[in-house]
Amino acid sequence: MNDHLPHDPDNPEDLPHTQDHTDRQDGEAVSESSPSTDEDAILSLHTPQQKKRGPLIALTIGATGVVFGDIGTSPLYVLKACFSSQFAMQTSDLSIFGILSMIFWALLLVVSMKYILIIMRVNYEGEGGIFSLLSILRAKAKHTSRRTLSIITLGAIVGAALLYGDGVITPAISVISAVEGLDIASTELRPYIVPISAGILLALFLFQRFGIDRIGFTFGPLMVIWFITIGVLGFLQITKHPEILAAANPAYAVMFFYEHPALAFLVLGVVVLCITGGEALYADLGQFSHLSISIAWYAIVWPALLLNYFGQGALLLQNPNAANNPFFSLVPQWMLYPMVGLAATAAVIASQAIITGAFSLTKQAIHLDLLPPLKTLQTSHQISGRVYLPQINHIMMVICILIVIGFQSSDALAGAYGIAVTAVMVLTTTLFIATASIIWKRFFWLLLPVFVVIFFIDLSFFAANTLKIISGGWLPILIAIIIAIAMNTWRRGRKIVLQIRLSKTEKIAQFVQRIATEQPPRVKGTGAFLTVNPQRVPAALQKLYTRLPVLPEKIVIVSMIPSRQPRVARGDQLEVKPIGTNFWLVNGYYGYLQQPDVWRIFSFACKKHIPVDPSQTTFYMYHEYLLQTGKTKLWRWEKLLYIWLSRNAYTQRTNINLPTDRIIEIGSQTKI
Repeated sequence: MNDHLPHDPDNPEDLPHTQDHTDRQDGEAVSESSPSTDEDAILSLHTPQQKKRGPLIALTIGATGVVFGDIGTSPLYVLKACFSSQFAMQTSDLSIFGILSMIFWALLLVVSMKYILIIMRVNYEGEGGIFSLLSILRAKAKHTSRRTLSIITLGAIVGAALLYGDGVITPAISVISAVEGLDIASTELRPYIVPISAGILLALFLFQRFGIDRIGFTFGPLMVIWFITIGVLGFLQITKHPEILAAANPAYAVMFFYEHPALAFLVLGVVVLCITGGEALYADLGQFSHLSISIAWYAIVWPALLLNYFGQGALLLQNPNAANNPFFSLVPQWMLYPMVGLAATAAVIASQAIITGAFSLTKQAIHLDLLPPLKTLQTSHQISGRVYLPQINHIMMVICILIVIGFQSSDALAGAYGIAVTAVMVLTTTLFIATASIIWKRFFWLLLPVFVVIFFIDLSFFAANTLKIISGGWLPILIAIIIAIAMNTWRRGRKIVLQIRLSKTEKIAQFVQRIATEQPPRVKGTGAFLTVNPQRVPAALQKLYTRLPVLPEKIVIVSMIPSRQPRVARGDQLEVKPIGTNFWLVNGYYGYLQQPDVWRIFSFACKKHIPVDPSQTTFYMYHEYLLQTGKTKLWRWEKLLYIWLSRNAYTQRTNINLPTDRIIEIGSQTKI
């Protein structure tokens, strides 16, 4: 029999009010993003993602600020890097038209077609990114072999790790390229570029704790102003040389490759910087919506970018010497300092897309058991995908500041930027094609030629960026290797540990039947055992009965199960099931904005359904001590790394509101 909490709408005190699960800082709501590694952890319940996300206009403006910041500030450095001294390229008509043609078609084919029109239509419960594709493949690929799924999982791990590697480069190059505008205004300010950039990055990452809602509200309107400004500046220059619009003809890109194949291939590795925000755009899908992101792109971002890029090209036709910094050369002298300030602000906003993308990516990785649980702050009362992870934020902050100090300039950083994100694009396209073949079936073959073209473009960009490895591309690759090793080690170790746990416990139905047959002694009192899996015997109960073949007179198994809804209605928060003589299962449900209050749920269950005195109940919790002396398939260093990750994983056991004087912890050693 399933008994639910009665809900009397006329009696709000029928059940003590569910506590909001809030952090002590600024009222941010906290949500555990994954089960803990302990037996008493919280089990994730994958309920459908909410469709209501807020007013479309507000979402569109917010998406303009948060999602398109990276792509939106690319005019600051793309043409500047193309005509930098490392290529020794003349600012001829052919080079200007050829590069602009490549930029135009890159934005059209990769962002407008690949991401906006095609890939963003595929999501997992409202979430985007490479891990959402992995989740779909795991759920849909019923007849896929374990070996194939393992290869797919490794591909997703590598892709995600590369996105993290790119994520620490993006804020650094965006901010320092904006601050370098001071050098155009006055060479005396050159020594202050790096300190100012580091200070801006510090402020940016510290601001993350306030959440995407506040950031989007603040950044969105500013970014709209940015796009209008750069679009107007470009348009004014285009009116002086309207012939530059002919660069939209792909023939100019072909001619450029035909005349200078080696140089064009090298420049292609820089041109890709105009689309590097594409993968972060997909990862940020869970923060907003496909419609709001599409409107922001087609109505605001894309037109402004094209106007500015073509405006820079028109300026170079008139003044080839402006190639030193074509973006700021568009700006009138009287407007230079305000534009530097606006550019710096836009660069800060640009960093937001990759930062929030990293938060979403980490949350998905935790749910897929590819990373240990990390402390997660829920920053929105409407959208579960909007989260803030302090540990990820602090790590990215430190690395970004060190990168700015180490590389010193945007030209130097351009050598490190691009290879990681182009590799992610290739992997995302590969996983997407595999996903599309499963979920679209008959339409897949009709779209296959499009997929082939997209895959060829991604491979071309990646191949061009492999030449950057020596000049700085090694940095994001090194970061990606470290993260990929950690993810894969956690995945393998977690699988082994779970197998060991399953071998030590049995199903509750079998356990109840065995108890009825063996009739063990029952000591006076009530024992409440916390579990992550209400289908199996809690490890603490299994261990207690194995070592001491006695049981409490009354046994209650308690499982707290979170939902992806903001709040669970009071009438649906409690489920009580009698499963044997003096044996009950209590399931408590709570939303991601609510506190998993075990004591409150247990007390109410006792008051209405179970003849138990909560004040005389002992709560048993299980703790696992991992040892590296086992004979598993893990290497010694993998065991040490997994144990370290497990010990540093975030646990929610301190937030479940139990009286500490009534807790007994049962531990055991597990050899891996």
